[in-house]
Amino acid sequence: MKKCIPLLLFLFLNFSAISQEWSELVNVSNMEGIDYFPDFCIDNNNVIHCVWSHKVNNDQIIVYYAKSTDDGMNWSSPENISFNGDVWCLHPHIVSDSQNHLFVTYDYDTGSTSQSLVFLKMFDGNSWSNADTVSEGMPGAFKNTMNIDYSNRVYCFWYNGALTGYFYYRYFENGIWSQTLCPYSGNNHIVVLETVIDPFNNVHCLGALHIGLNYDEQASYFMFDNENNIWSDICEVSGKSSGMDAGIDIDIINYPHITWRQKTYLTGPNNDSTMYRFFDGNTWKEPELIVEDPYNQKLQITNNKVYILNWEKGDPLNNIVIYEQNNSGNWIGEIVISVEIMVPEKLLSQDFTHHLLLYGIIEDNNYEIYYMNKEIDTTTQILHENFSLDKVNITPNPFRNATSISFTILKPDFISLNIFDLAGRHVTTLMNEFKIPGNYNLLWDGNDINGNVVNSGLYLVRLQCGRNILTRSVECLKK
Repeated sequence: MKKCIPLLLFLFLNFSAISQEWSELVNVSNMEGIDYFPDFCIDNNNVIHCVWSHKVNNDQIIVYYAKSTDDGMNWSSPENISFNGDVWCLHPHIVSDSQNHLFVTYDYDTGSTSQSLVFLKMFDGNSWSNADTVSEGMPGAFKNTMNIDYSNRVYCFWYNGALTGYFYYRYFENGIWSQTLCPYSGNNHIVVLETVIDPFNNVHCLGALHIGLNYDEQASYFMFDNENNIWSDICEVSGKSSGMDAGIDIDIINYPHITWRQKTYLTGPNNDSTMYRFFDGNTWKEPELIVEDPYNQKLQITNNKVYILNWEKGDPLNNIVIYEQNNSGNWIGEIVISVEIMVPEKLLSQDFTHHLLLYGIIEDNNYEIYYMNKEIDTTTQILHENFSLDKVNITPNPFRNATSISFTILKPDFISLNIFDLAGRHVTTLMNEFKIPGNYNLLWDGNDINGNVVNSGLYLVRLQCGRNILTRSVECLKK
């Protein structure tokens, strides 16, 4: 097994208001109760197909389906497609083939960890099939995911065996299921999180790997070589990851790009960060830290530009933020929506449009499925409207007694400059007022808002000019 040792790179980020606007939230499910774990796909007629789990009560969770024929503005009435009794059906996934036939997989009877199975249902354009048991003879199968290649071969992956288990898969081709396959064994216990298929029908996989009885998971990459019918070695691309929030896509030369949530010990004990890494044809480049304390990482590439989506905690509202990298290598973040309870479940970038599927609460205390989209501007560069990134400096860094924070404002705006610790707790405010254009220099003496000396460690300097936000890290040493 290849092992790629990560080296954390601290980068700053800037939230920016971008000219194209996201659409309003559209309610997809419109059902009372709890709707969650949605997935969607777009067929060759640009019809959007969506599936999700709907909790009827503590004993019954059903898979529902709806579609939109007008770019997500209106949705059909939800349709029960699992028809299950008092069992839980969770984590549905959906794909469409070249004939616009639909395939849906889901974990069946997940309330019984020893009896759960993976089911698949097909829609031929007229009706839904009976459920096929994909994980036949393997009770305890769960954590399914699926994809379809350019020749209409449908892949279904799942995990079986608790902590010491493995991932298995079957493929459905020309109306026939393959045998059950398990490409890795030994101490390589991997859950397949997400897959992407290139034009040569190679299957690029992102997984959560743990070795033996070690609970520490690592984001890992592996690939199925379709022409030679072999699986690659496993490449560990991360340090200790946190949960199973991760995303993968490939660029125009079919090299993988990966994002994941990682335990970033270099930036504080048990602190989570969004990390990004890509393969350049020879080696995996060193990881880049995008932002601290995020969840639900997603990654898409369109027009060969990388987009990373996060759910980030705020007070009182949480932010869903999408990042892209500008020509200077800086990560630019746009706040998609700020809401108290909303989880981004899937980002799909297709035909120069971002499609975003979420679930959460807007009103009536019901968890609903929501859809948003936004056209991707491929002709203009992102501009920093309010201040120059080249003139934002923190010196010295690290510091022992005090550090100077200097910046330039290019037009009048309300300016706030705050210091936070890595847990997101407010430490002190250095500026919070309307300012005219000019150069500014502020001093932080390493004290909190009450005049107490802060502990040694990393802190976040957050400068906000209107809707633009820049965050940089600064290290305070013992005085």
